[in-house]
Amino acid sequence: MKRLPLAIIIFIFFANSSLAQTYSADSLKKVLHTVKQDTEKVNTLLHYAGTFENTNVDTALTLALQALQLSRNSSWQKGIANSLYDVGIFYDIRGEFGRAEKYEDSSMELCKQYGFGNKLASVNNALGNLLSEESQYSKALDYYYKALGYDSIMNKGSLPDLYNNIGLVFSDQGSYVKAEEYYFKSLEIYDATGNKDGTATTLSNLGNIYEIQGEHDKALKCYTKALDFDVKIHKDGAIASDYSNIGNTYLAMNKYSEALDYIHKSIQLSTKIGQLGNISNDIGNIGLTFINFYEIDSTHQNFTYTVNGKEVIIQYSNILDSALYYELKAQAIAASTNNKQGLVYAFQGLGSIFSLQRNNNKAIDSYEAGVALADSLGLMHEEMEISQSLAHTLIRAGNYQLATKYFDKVLALKDSLFGREKEKETGKLEAQFEYDKKLMEQHSRHEKEQAIAEEQNKREKYVIASVSLGLVAVLALLLVIFRRFRITNEQKKVIEEQKKEVDTAYDKLNSTHALLQEKDKDITDSIAYARKIQSAILPSEEQLKDSLGNCFILYKPRDVVSGDFYWCHTAENKVVFAVVDCTGHGVPGAFMSMIGNSVLNQVVIENNNFNSAEILNKVRNNLLKQLQQKGQEAVSRDGMDMALCVWDKIKNTLQYSGANSSLYMVRKNINSNATPNPKMRVHGSDMLELLADKQPIGYQEGRMETTFTSQTLNLQKGDCIYITSDGYQDQFGGEKNKKFTSRALRNLLVSINNQPVIEQKNILDTTIEKWKNTYAQTDDICVMGIKII
Repeated sequence: MKRLPLAIIIFIFFANSSLAQTYSADSLKKVLHTVKQDTEKVNTLLHYAGTFENTNVDTALTLALQALQLSRNSSWQKGIANSLYDVGIFYDIRGEFGRAEKYEDSSMELCKQYGFGNKLASVNNALGNLLSEESQYSKALDYYYKALGYDSIMNKGSLPDLYNNIGLVFSDQGSYVKAEEYYFKSLEIYDATGNKDGTATTLSNLGNIYEIQGEHDKALKCYTKALDFDVKIHKDGAIASDYSNIGNTYLAMNKYSEALDYIHKSIQLSTKIGQLGNISNDIGNIGLTFINFYEIDSTHQNFTYTVNGKEVIIQYSNILDSALYYELKAQAIAASTNNKQGLVYAFQGLGSIFSLQRNNNKAIDSYEAGVALADSLGLMHEEMEISQSLAHTLIRAGNYQLATKYFDKVLALKDSLFGREKEKETGKLEAQFEYDKKLMEQHSRHEKEQAIAEEQNKREKYVIASVSLGLVAVLALLLVIFRRFRITNEQKKVIEEQKKEVDTAYDKLNSTHALLQEKDKDITDSIAYARKIQSAILPSEEQLKDSLGNCFILYKPRDVVSGDFYWCHTAENKVVFAVVDCTGHGVPGAFMSMIGNSVLNQVVIENNNFNSAEILNKVRNNLLKQLQQKGQEAVSRDGMDMALCVWDKIKNTLQYSGANSSLYMVRKNINSNATPNPKMRVHGSDMLELLADKQPIGYQEGRMETTFTSQTLNLQKGDCIYITSDGYQDQFGGEKNKKFTSRALRNLLVSINNQPVIEQKNILDTTIEKWKNTYAQTDDICVMGIKII
């Protein structure tokens, strides 16, 4: 989750004149009381409004509307056009894009009707900004290219501003190379003309595309240069944004103290100059810093940082409460300042906090509010991010149907933002711009051409008369040549028709091939996205080590996504861990694994259950409800095998229950006094196998009344515990392409148990890869090992 303000929102508007920059608000206010002519009063009102653009947009809008009314009362069309333009700009800054577009369209209509060519570049630029903010990128580029055409004819010198804005559109579309090209075009002109303000703005935008791509050092360099330029020209509003950008970059680099230092600088300066719009974003970013620290820090240390030379310490247990405080404050300020985009980010931050606190209902409410508001504002990037978080929360809450709806929304938004058609439309618009530019240049030369038209006509008549006689002779010669080559031409036509048929068939073949490639990419992208979702629910190796200590996990999906998964949860002095093998593999198996993960979360975490047999029984019951299994033949095979253990670290005991999946324990001479029984099997002197119940977690005809059982082991230092899916032992390979077998797996585990766990994992991985050789992987593989220390 990333907040504004970042350079991506720095669009450049064209001013009516430099008067608003030359005189202060106080001096313009005095002038306003002395001017008598309506036209002068309208101009002064508009310049006076411009002084409030960055500090109090409501005041600026009121003054511009007064100028519009005065222009209409005096029927001054140019004043009406200028006022409509400024009113549209101020509505844009307020985030009321629909109203802004309405006023800019009216200004455009007047400029075309009365020939105000100097204003057309500004109006087209403003409409481009509006449509870009609404993610209508193709239309935005159309207006920007038209603005470039008018600028070329009128010599307004706005090229670098337009290049900057076009770069922003390409950046929003994810075309960062193209965006960088236009930013450098803009910088070259700004540097040549000594425009420090434009240079700082474009450097900020350039830094933003580096930040999006994760090139934080490059981004930091650009933001720091922009800050230097803004300090030189004393542009406090831009300096506050620079502080915020630098703070956000440090936040992305996980340098939390530096991030908070710059974010607090931004808040202090924004408060001082009355730039209230950015404050809610910065305050929310403080909350985001605490959220990130809470998620990343695995040591549970207190968080210490410095503000204004004073050291602040927050206990780890209070970090999420601190984050909640700042996000609620950001929400209140965004609401009071009508910062609707800031409200979107506040809802997103609140959803993240409630999700971390496992308060699913509040998280869902916050995310849903954020999605609705982002959709109404046309903020497609933000709507996509929040929809993805909402889908994950709904899965955790067990609402799979609604979660699927939001995953579909994420994919649709992704296609809308970065589809291939966007790139094609962009290329067409660039070509159309060159064509339109030539047309307008021809139009500007029209009057000059009319002045010399008569002279040209006289000369043409003389030339025609002189050439006519020569043409008669040439025509006679051509007639002879035509007859001679007529047969050749007819043959050529036949050949051309044949070539055309071949070309048509070739084009059709290419089109079909391109369509197949596109569909293949869509399917591959969807499966890759599913893998990201599945990876997000699996515990990381660091989390496993925190819970289990000396352990390893060998996880090898057969396809991009897997039907096997592993699971772990720690509460107080007990650790629950499991290896699960779901029906099937690939996409169907992966979907079953997500359901299995969610059901385990419900049974163990939400119900605080630490009895292994009871856990399997409840997981089976919940799964039957989720899959609506009632004995139908079509669904009776859907389910999962599982080995699940509950380790009591205080008593140092291990309780095990299994559904078609055994547990192996390796200890020196463990079987010297062991007595085999129906639930236990000995292998040599060092391995003991706890046998699973012969039933899956799912529907099985005639076995639904049979409950799962549990067995308990007393652990000793040096014991090795292994639980696996059946993928390792069922892998085909070797010289005769046979299964690896469970016996070979048991012998291998006994032979490696004295090795460090990381070496055990490497030996298991190397052995199965060597056994597999050139054969395809048969099934998903998952092996978990724990060494008691």
